[in-house]
Amino acid sequence: MLLLQNNYKLNRFKRFSMFFSWRCLSYKVLAVLVRCSAGVSLPQCPPCKAFTPQLIDFYTKLLEEGKQLEIIFSSSDRSLDSFDQYFSQMPWLAFPYADPRIKELSSLYSVEGIPTLIVVDEAGKLITKDGRPYVNEDSDGEDFPWYPAPVMELTGAAASKLNGDVCVVLFTEGSDEDETLAIDLLGETAEQHFMKGDEQSLFFFYALDDEFCDTVRGALMNVF
Repeated sequence: MLLLQNNYKLNRFKRFSMFFSWRCLSYKVLAVLVRCSAGVSLPQCPPCKAFTPQLIDFYTKLLEEGKQLEIIFSSSDRSLDSFDQYFSQMPWLAFPYADPRIKELSSLYSVEGIPTLIVVDEAGKLITKDGRPYVNEDSDGEDFPWYPAPVMELTGAAASKLNGDVCVVLFTEGSDEDETLAIDLLGETAEQHFMKGDEQSLFFFYALDDEFCDTVRGALMNVF
């Protein structure tokens, strides 16, 4: 495997494989639902309450379609009762309460928001840390597991990139022709940056005609 030809990636795989049983690593895609403690019990956390039923429906649908997916719940909840109450609703796996791997996993993938759905492949290579907005936008899993591309459509799933990275956004009127043209215009330069892998520092998007893109466009107009 190409992964094993790079010492950094090999070390990352060793760290990753320490977290999970080989049963989990046999899946093509592994998603980790992370909830770091923020002083509130999980059942009372509004974002968790809203997202968990959506994720259960998504998970059930993909398994019924025969897709290779497993989810592991990773929670820093402050009480065992709260953990048991919340996990009892879930059809997937979980780290035991207060397992030391939970903190290490959050550090490995730089988890910040709650809840966070991290999607990785069977070798531990990160596919996306934005699984939560993707579940909302792609509830049928048509594009799952949401591999990145050199040029991406600007959607709510891109919000973390817009907030934390340097991005190029080409705004369009939203037609199919505009989309094709935008990809063609950005493609060559975007591909050069995309090939940097983990070292990529500039990201490329095209914006169509929808509410989220209008919001971003309006925010930029207010700045400039």
